[in-house]
Amino acid sequence: MGHDSVIVAHKYLNRVTVFARGSAVRSVDTRSADGFALQGIGASGHLLLSTGGFRSGFEEEWLPGHLARLDLQTGIVDTVASYDFMPYTPRRTYNPFVGFGHVTVAGGQFVYTRSDRPEITWRLPDGTIRQIVRWQPERTYATEEHLRPHEQRLLDNHRRDDPSASRAILEERVKDDMTATNVRVGFPLPLFRFPFGDAEGRVWLPRNVQGGPPHGSPPYTVIARDGEWLGTVDAPLGLQILDVAHGYVLGVKKDETRRESVVVYELIER
Repeated sequence: MGHDSVIVAHKYLNRVTVFARGSAVRSVDTRSADGFALQGIGASGHLLLSTGGFRSGFEEEWLPGHLARLDLQTGIVDTVASYDFMPYTPRRTYNPFVGFGHVTVAGGQFVYTRSDRPEITWRLPDGTIRQIVRWQPERTYATEEHLRPHEQRLLDNHRRDDPSASRAILEERVKDDMTATNVRVGFPLPLFRFPFGDAEGRVWLPRNVQGGPPHGSPPYTVIARDGEWLGTVDAPLGLQILDVAHGYVLGVKKDETRRESVVVYELIER
């Protein structure tokens, strides 16, 4: 919120608490925002929220998500916009290569992306579209190497659900799953993982590296708040970036023993 203020969301207590100079100065009941996830704070001082879960069984091409703002003074939630949140997939199937809608906050504004589409939309806290940026991406397509781990996961799931089934029956079920979700060689992979916005209004898009090291290790493409393409940042292996400001990166780094440490890196231009 600022150099001397911190906001903490108590998910299971349905409260948001504002701390200033080490003391709690305000606590807001957020039960009116049930079903929403806190993404950040707007320039107006409202909390900016987005849909925090999904429902099964929907038949639309995309399940809509919603953007909302919560007034810290009154606790009133105002829904301001909707977006493509989750694509339809047949029941009991899963496609790891489809795109999803992602929401973050950068510079006090909503930022919406869909990971299968080369487009970023900035919205003001009241839901008004401020800016849309599009680009021509270099697409990556699924290969046999991408499909093998997915097929193995499906096989393991079916074996767990029906231990007495023969290998041939299990493989036929996997084949049906792959057909139902349209997972195949040549399927276009998502363009990026979960984006985030930093303290200075930039948007960071982590490149989608299928089968690569997890937890925030791929390169990030960075876009300025005015839509300018700033370049690429190579993150150290195992680093999850939390925030970036004044030329420094705050993050959590996981080593080979899975131990996590809080770290600060300096951004160096090459």
